[in-house]
Amino acid sequence: MSLRKPGRGDSLNERCPAVAAEWHPELNGELTPVDVKPGSNVKVWWRCSACVYEWQAVINNRTTRASRCPECSKRLVRESRTTPGPGESLAETDPELAAEWHPGKNRPLTPADVRPNRSLKVWWRCSVCRREWRAIIRERAMGRGCSRCAARRRAAKRVTVPRRRGQRLPDHLLAEWHPGLNGRGPSTVTGGSDYRAWWRCLTCGHRWQASVSNRVAHGSGCPDCVRRRMAEAKRRPAPGQSEDCTRRVRPAGGQVPDQLVGRAGDVQLGLTLCPPCHDAGEVERHAVVRSLRLEEVPGELPQPGRLGLGGVQDHLDVHAGTLTSGA
Repeated sequence: MSLRKPGRGDSLNERCPAVAAEWHPELNGELTPVDVKPGSNVKVWWRCSACVYEWQAVINNRTTRASRCPECSKRLVRESRTTPGPGESLAETDPELAAEWHPGKNRPLTPADVRPNRSLKVWWRCSVCRREWRAIIRERAMGRGCSRCAARRRAAKRVTVPRRRGQRLPDHLLAEWHPGLNGRGPSTVTGGSDYRAWWRCLTCGHRWQASVSNRVAHGSGCPDCVRRRMAEAKRRPAPGQSEDCTRRVRPAGGQVPDQLVGRAGDVQLGLTLCPPCHDAGEVERHAVVRSLRLEEVPGELPQPGRLGLGGVQDHLDVHAGTLTSGA
């Protein structure tokens, strides 16, 4: 490489001694900092005096643009983003969590050097059980703690069924013990036994199998009786929706009488077909009044002032202007 030699006092070694100190001693061949000027556009090898990283860069960029080791630049950027400012470190924002920072396995890093949102996995030591484990700082700051202590807390809250070894069966279970299908008598088992016995319901006579401990601890009963009660509960109408709580009124001429329109909130009217007329094939319009008490006045339609909320009487049909009681 033929380069014009710099004059006295004009070489890189003389004008920029700090940059010349990072000149790579081996990868540039015979070229030395004495042979080039600070403004040269030659790309040469450098070796960082801090981290010993090796890289290539133009001499002019290093002197005029103050370019430096790329690895050190990345590290400084990371540190500027992660180094906490005043009042931002883990030690200041969460001293209770910082107390569980492992004192020996994270050196030289300390809670004062990191922020709570740092995604760095470090060592911790539980202040309760002294367990040591690694976890990300951000996850711990969000509330994640020692897994061993968490398991102990869950176990303490768990509802455990007490063992009933040595206790005789209750009287109601003795009465439901099947006399023929079990190979043993009820006196041979206790309340905590896992023996799957046969039972016979005193209400419906249904036979089924269930463990003794399940019946004693959880109070399980006849499955047929349970299904029957659930079916009855589903068939039972909601309050105000049974047939006894429905008033059907059929006006003459298919029009809703004005007398059925009471105060706002007193009457709820809807046009539909009542079941008897629907079955008979009639297609007249009907007014259905729900949850109302109609005061019966012989020969008259119910007046607005006589409409009010309350219980429901018999099925009433208004036909041809007369009020009659029907089924």
